[in-house]
Amino acid sequence: MEHMRDLASGLQPVGPLRQGLSVDELHAFESDLRCGLPASAADLYRAYGGQAREEADGLRLMTPMEAVEEWRGLSSMDARLSADLRDVRPLFTEDSEQYAALWVSGPLTGYVCLLDVGDFDVSPVHSSLENFVRALGRALSAGADWSRLDAEYPRRSASESDPADLSVVLALFSESAACADARRAAQLRMCALQILPLGHEQVVREHLRDADLWVRARACEIVAAQRIVAFVPELLEIARTGVGPNDRIAALVALQELPGKAAANAVATLAKELGPEWRAYFRSGYSPSAG
Repeated sequence: MEHMRDLASGLQPVGPLRQGLSVDELHAFESDLRCGLPASAADLYRAYGGQAREEADGLRLMTPMEAVEEWRGLSSMDARLSADLRDVRPLFTEDSEQYAALWVSGPLTGYVCLLDVGDFDVSPVHSSLENFVRALGRALSAGADWSRLDAEYPRRSASESDPADLSVVLALFSESAACADARRAAQLRMCALQILPLGHEQVVREHLRDADLWVRARACEIVAAQRIVAFVPELLEIARTGVGPNDRIAALVALQELPGKAAANAVATLAKELGPEWRAYFRSGYSPSAG
């Protein structure tokens, strides 16, 4: 608990941290959340009882009462959000329908994701609550906006990759294959791709052809993050013919992030082929034709 107390003290620029919970209060909190909190979250709330809305400015650790109210409120909005929140619990908020949430069950237990009610995605950005709190504290001390804090995922170099992630990836793909709910199965594949270590290009290639357009879009993002220049032809094809527009936009953006002449030529080709409605998705230097 002392380790988490020291880490979380870096959150004080947002607002004062309240006194930590007693053992009984923590158990009541978990009961209200209908889950057992991972040890990291239990230690965090034993150290500090959150940051009150009226006393904070920025992404803050919610008080237990608020965390329960927000989880219940989001879960009751519609069946889709309720299903998405089955395995995660929002613990941080900026009070603008944006949250940082902790996975509390399943293969991703202990991982942290960022939630936006307008674009719900439970894919992890950090492998642990400790790493998330550390990154948030660094951003706050530097005066940076929390939305720009350093994220662990997707991995961008072999030196960043953690072999332990691969066992989680395999478990997620296995759960997805056995899942009868197509939407949840797609979310699990998106999560698996998000944390995929470098060196598994064939897995990425397979999901560029996934039946779900959101999974295809995530695969495009991973191609860019991992600089897989060999997949330029696949990205070009998706940008031209994807069901999208989400997968088409993701492919176009990915092409502009890849190094090398092949990617630049593909973007130049698309600039000539795509109509003016695509102009917003081209970076400076590329201008789509009128169609």
